[in-house]
Amino acid sequence: MNKSRWQRAITLVVVKTTKGDTKKFTVTAVENDALDGKDVRVPYADISSLEVRREGEHKVRPGVVIGVIAAVAAVAVLVGSGGGSNGSGY
Repeated sequence: MNKSRWQRAITLVVVKTTKGDTKKFTVTAVENDALDGKDVRVPYADISSLEVRREGEHKVRPGVVIGVIAAVAAVAVLVGSGGGSNGSGY
């Protein structure tokens, strides 16, 4: 069976079901009605959320992104205010 580039790239999925269960597995097949893994099959109708992790990708949490943006904004404010100098020099 010749897998598509997308299927080869997937290493792990985290599925939250409509019943509240969480299942983590490597996808072995993408069917018309479900995702299959070794000893697990989750119908699309039962999926409430899906997280896909691929090789070489790093998950960045939203809090980290917000923290970086806040730090850059703080530096911009300090630089824009002249760092406390009024330009008199002496």
